[in-house]
Amino acid sequence: MYVDRVTKEELDKQREELFRVVKGLAAAEVDYIIVGGAPLVFVAGLGEDKRLLAEIKKMTSIPATTDITCTMDAFDRLGVKRIAIATPLRDEINQRLKAYLEHEGYQVLAMKNLEILRNVDITRLPLEASYKLAREAYLAAPEAEAIYLPCGAWSVLENIEAMECDFGIPVIANFATKYWAAMDTLKIKHSVNGYGKLLETLAD
Repeated sequence: MYVDRVTKEELDKQREELFRVVKGLAAAEVDYIIVGGAPLVFVAGLGEDKRLLAEIKKMTSIPATTDITCTMDAFDRLGVKRIAIATPLRDEINQRLKAYLEHEGYQVLAMKNLEILRNVDITRLPLEASYKLAREAYLAAPEAEAIYLPCGAWSVLENIEAMECDFGIPVIANFATKYWAAMDTLKIKHSVNGYGKLLETLAD
């Protein structure tokens, strides 16, 4: 499912397609289902990930998670509660993310954003954009225990190791959390180096 403009209206339309896609994945007998796109969930309301996963459980016995769920699971695995966020999305969407995380017991100490509406424009950001914005978030909240970079449309993975080295705290990013959640749930243990502390835990 592709979202062009990250607005509540467009995200609500995509939710209508979600269960059709889940049925297709269940028919294909995949091992694990991840509902990608954190805004798809947190924009719908507080606690939506739990409601959504309960509906999926009625449809299939295949284990499933959502983008925002595995992010919070990653926070818990690393033992962090105080978060600084760097995001390319608009403030309207970011405030919903902040409210969602705080409702779940996390503290959002700082949030820096780029106010970009269209995903295609986010994909055009240079590699250094995520590092620079993460640094702004870190400097705004040096007491943060982790930096969170949501959104899978910008380049982040390549910068994680440098960020963690420079900031001295874990960096939690979109694709890393989903990969970690799948490998961890399926009990696939292997060493992943160069992409941050979270993926390094897969070797434990």
